[in-house]
Formats: sequence, structure tokens, C-alpha cells
Amino acid sequence: MGKKTLCIFSFGLKPSQITEETAAAIKGCAEVYCSCLDGQTAKFFSRYCPDIKLSADCSFPKTIKAVLKAFKRRDTVGFLTYGNPLFVHPPTVDLAAAARRRKIQVRIFDAVSSLDSLVNIFGADYTLFDLRLVVASTFHGESRGFFTPQLDTMFFVIYLIACEAGPELRARFIKAAARAYPAHAPAFLAECDSISGKKNIIKGCVGDLEQLLGRANNRHTLFIPAVKGAAGKPGGRLAGKLAISSSLWRRSRSSRPGSPRRASRH
Repeated sequence: MGKKTLCIFSFGLKPSQITEETAAAIKGCAEVYCSCLDGQTAKFFSRYCPDIKLSADCSFPKTIKAVLKAFKRRDTVGFLTYGNPLFVHPPTVDLAAAARRRKIQVRIFDAVSSLDSLVNIFGADYTLFDLRLVVASTFHGESRGFFTPQLDTMFFVIYLIACEAGPELRARFIKAAARAYPAHAPAFLAECDSISGKKNIIKGCVGDLEQLLGRANNRHTLFIPAVKGAAGKPGGRLAGKLAISSSLWRRSRSSRPGSPRRASRH
């Protein structure tokens, strides 16, 4: 047995976006684990690695255990996901950390993410020079500084507020947005399907945010463009052209919003 290596890679938002670099890495793995494909879609990847272990019905902790156990018989093991492997996906971070604690080398490969797609969707109508990225679940009821109408803002995994946070926190989120933005300010739910590549945009406004969130699933990102003439300049960690507020949510570390076939992330 030689040096142990874990390869973490992605097929982007759909299998056709797999890069040559990633394809070569998959071919170099004795086994590849994946929690975001069904058997039919997995056939696409059999040309690269005939031994793909599907774990869509397992919790992510079980998948991590299975991947690490594979190193008892293999030197090189792969984990295949979608989107950017580390973007708003604590489980992949957990897997990489668990491997490093066992002195296993970790290689992470770049891939197309939902952010790339969202920038292309909205970039034609909005400059996105001042873009803020927020994990929605970092809202805990305090609105001070959370909404920044002077910046184009994307709220990722909005379903954590829309569907899982409970009615009280969801109502606080809606009220805080109403205080920060005029009611007519546009708001969009954008869905990038990770398998079909289809894009679904639902347009609304901040005044209708309650109805808009009622249509959100765990593939949606909420985008609220900057309000022209909005007062205030971002400070602290919001300073600069790209302002990122992406502290990962504590309440949901078991998986990124599901799998592409079962309603998914990012």
C-alpha cells in the first residue's frame, strides 16, 4: 500500500460540465463515492470509474465513514459532488478535515458552481460590481447590518429561512427586509438544477417576500439587487468590491441542500 490520497471533485452543475482535469482524476481513483446521483445518472460516469459507490440514501456522516474505510484497501479514493465542492457545503469540509487528521493527502478540484451561473443570469441586467454573498441562516433575528440595500445581495440556502427556521424567525426576516428596502424593490428566486442545467427564475418584490419565500425550495437562491440611491457604505468585513458573509450555518451540518435528484443545493 502506498501513499493515501483523497480526491474531492465535482461535475459542476451538470455532468457535461466535467473538466478534463476532473475526468483524469476520477480515472485515477480505485473507488469513487457519490451522494448526489441516482443509478441512472451515475452511468454517465462509469466510463471514468466503473466502481462508483452511490450513497444517496445515507446520511453524510455514514458516507464519510464509508470513504475513510475504503482507504483500508485502496490508496486513492474519490468523492464526487456537484457545484463548487467547498462552497456552502460543510459536509465536504468535514470530509477533507477527517482525511487530513488521518494523514491522508487531500486534493480538491475546481468546478463550476451555482454562483457562476447566477452571475451570468443577473449580470446582464445588474453590474454586480458590489456583490454580497450571504448564507441566509446567519440571520438570527437581529436585522442591524444584515440587509445592505446599497449592495446587490445573494442569499444562499434561503430554504433554511423559508422552510426550516420556523414562522417566528421567518416573519422577523421578512419584517427586517421590509425596513431595509422599499416595497417595490425587485427580488428574485433563482434555481439552478444541478442535473438538467435548467434555470428557473421567479420574480417578485420585497413587498411580496412572504409569498415569494412560500415558493422556495432547497435549490433556490434569493437575489435582491441594490437599491439606487440607498444610503450608507458597508464597513468592516463588507468593505471592498466583493463582500462575502458566508459563515456556515451551525444548525444544518448534515448535508448541503440534498442532492440534485432529490431537490438540491447549490
